[in-house]
Amino acid sequence: MKITFFIRQLNLGGAQRQLLNTAVHFKKKQHDISIVTFYDGGIYDKIARDEQIPIYRLYSKNSILRYIQLIQIFRKIKPDVLISYLAIANLFSIIIKPFIKRTKIIWYLRNAGYDHTGGKIKNRIIFFFNSFLSLFADHILANSNQGVQFYKKKLRVKNKIQLLHNSIDTNKFYFDQKKRVQYRDKINIKKK
Repeated sequence: MKITFFIRQLNLGGAQRQLLNTAVHFKKKQHDISIVTFYDGGIYDKIARDEQIPIYRLYSKNSILRYIQLIQIFRKIKPDVLISYLAIANLFSIIIKPFIKRTKIIWYLRNAGYDHTGGKIKNRIIFFFNSFLSLFADHILANSNQGVQFYKKKLRVKNKIQLLHNSIDTNKFYFDQKKRVQYRDKINIKKK
């Protein structure tokens, strides 16, 4: 299956880490994986390249040219599934949907409980459009029970929202009693 991940940038952050974990996992399961970003660079960019995951970037600063470039990239890739992360990528995934009709679009929402009604006007506008355009996503994922409940209240769709917990690389993060004791001794945590 051809799966494309779409995010603003592969900079340091929880959504970016989860995107990369998921992309690497699917690649190991023999899926054809690619990543599309608006901007170059970021700490996870190098990791994706090390994992031999192709990264496509939008280089134009002109909004219209960027939109055209985005359509060209997705028409070239022809993904079966497009998984977009965070508000801006989610918006653009729906805007280009008419040009990639066979592609299933999955939104991954990551900021549950964030008050979109206050703060910058830009954030309120983006959330308003996300709420409306959520009608056109094929599936919507949240990474916590709180997120599922929050988005069921805030978005125009209720039945598309599902829970998908964060992934953990168990080769990197695992329990080791000996290391635990050594570290606790090093930072002066007393045994109970």
